[in-house]
Amino acid sequence: MLYIAHRGASHYAPENTAAAFGLALEMGAKAVELDVHLSSDGVLVVHHDYDLKRTAGVDVKIGEHGFAELKKHNIAAHFSGWKGVEHVLSLEQALEILGPDIMLNVEIKNDGGIYRGMEKEVLRVCAARGERTIFSSFDHDTLRRLRELDSCAHIGVLVNGMDFDSAFSAAAGLKAESLNFSLRKLTPEVTHLAKDAGLHTLIYTVNTASEAARAKECGACGVFTNRPDLEKEAA
Repeated sequence: MLYIAHRGASHYAPENTAAAFGLALEMGAKAVELDVHLSSDGVLVVHHDYDLKRTAGVDVKIGEHGFAELKKHNIAAHFSGWKGVEHVLSLEQALEILGPDIMLNVEIKNDGGIYRGMEKEVLRVCAARGERTIFSSFDHDTLRRLRELDSCAHIGVLVNGMDFDSAFSAAAGLKAESLNFSLRKLTPEVTHLAKDAGLHTLIYTVNTASEAARAKECGACGVFTNRPDLEKEAA
């Protein structure tokens, strides 16, 4: 079972930052998940939320500001006990930190297609990584546009608020490689159906040894975890 560092080592360091990604590598992570938005000047910005309220305490929407402006804010402000300052990274900067060998799940934050042309830019930035990247999104129209641009891209369908019949149908239409869904929805039956459909099952968010054991017993292919060291603990 693959352990994927969810926003880096986000239990121990501010999520989606250089610190979190560097620590994930130190902990031996073989795979990392991160989230991307598009700034007003066309830079892919690594951040989970559409604005900086939660992380930096400022009412700044990523899509309405240029990258230089976004970098002025400390997105570690929310992380209790963290003494350093962390700034948003571009996707290119994150890839430089993570290196070419890490498996990468890029979650594209583009609900309602608010970031025009984002899919093309994501593919461009990740092109050199080849088989080492999977692209996921809750916005399946975004994934359809990405598939139209690249027939070989590895796609993961994020499942939220939809039944599995619809999820399997969406995955088939997108020629997806995985279904990514909550631990709450995980059953042996679902993983069996996914395997029959040629799909991997990637489960979020798994942060304890007991949760990891449950995922493994149910036949999950991988788990997203805020604790990359969980793999050794759960072994």
